[in-house]
Amino acid sequence: MKSESKRFIPHKKFGQHFLIDISVVDRIITHAHLSPTDRVIEIGPGPGILTRTLLASNIHHLTSIEIDRQFWPSLEKLESPRFSLLKKDALQISLKEEFSQKIKIVANLPYNIGNKLLLNWMSELSSITSLTLMLQEEVVERLCAQPKTKAYGRLSILVQWLCEVKLLFTVPPEAFKPSPKVMSAVVHLIPRERPLYDVSQTHLETLTQLVFHQRRKMIGTSLKKLGHPDLLGIFKKVGIERHIRPEEVSVVQFCELADSLKDYL
Repeated sequence: MKSESKRFIPHKKFGQHFLIDISVVDRIITHAHLSPTDRVIEIGPGPGILTRTLLASNIHHLTSIEIDRQFWPSLEKLESPRFSLLKKDALQISLKEEFSQKIKIVANLPYNIGNKLLLNWMSELSSITSLTLMLQEEVVERLCAQPKTKAYGRLSILVQWLCEVKLLFTVPPEAFKPSPKVMSAVVHLIPRERPLYDVSQTHLETLTQLVFHQRRKMIGTSLKKLGHPDLLGIFKKVGIERHIRPEEVSVVQFCELADSLKDYL
C-alpha cells in the first residue's frame, strides 16, 4: 500500500496526508464496531487504504466522498455493489438529503476541514449512529477536554453537549505520507439520545462564540455587553461567579446560561 500512495500527489489545499500504516487502519476498523447492517460513509479516501479495508469488512454498504479527481479512476476500479463513490465536496453535502438511512462515519479527515465537517455534522446527528475519526491530536484533545483545562473551549462544549466522546489512540507522523508536523489521534463519538440540556443550538453557538472569542476575559465582562438587566442574578442561578473565565464553566452551565440569555443573544 505504500507504493500505491506514491502514485498520487498530495495537495495542500485539500489538507492531504495519506495514511500508509495498515496496522492503524485495522485499529480504526476494530474501534468502529461495524456490523453487516451498517451503511458507512468515508470522507477523503485518497489512495484508498481505509476504503479497501472497510469493503473487506462485513458491512452492508460503503460510500466514499472524494473531491480530488486524481483518485477517482483508482476508486472507480473498486467494482462492488456494496461501494459508491460521490465526487463531491463533503462540506457541501447534507447527510439528511443524501442518505435516507442512518449511517456510521469512519474517516481519516483532511486536516484543513476536519473542524468544519464536525461542526456541520452536529446539526445532522439524527442521521448518524457513530463517528470514528482521525484528526489532529490537538483537535481531539479539544473534543475530549474537561473544564479548567487549556484545551477546553467552544468545540468541547458544542460536541459534548450532543455526543459522548472518547479518545481511542494517538498516531505518529510516520504513519502518513507525507508525514505531518503534528501527532494525530482517533476519536469515537456516539450521539446522545437527547442533548445534555434542552437549549437552542443557535443560542449555545452564539454564546460560546462570544465568550471564547477572548477567552482570557472574565465571563462577566464578556457578557455585560449583552445588556441583560440582571446578569448577576443569572450567574447566581447557574452557580458561577462573574469573575471566572469561560474555561471554568461546565457544558451544562453554558447551556443554562444560553437558555437564560436567549432573548439577548
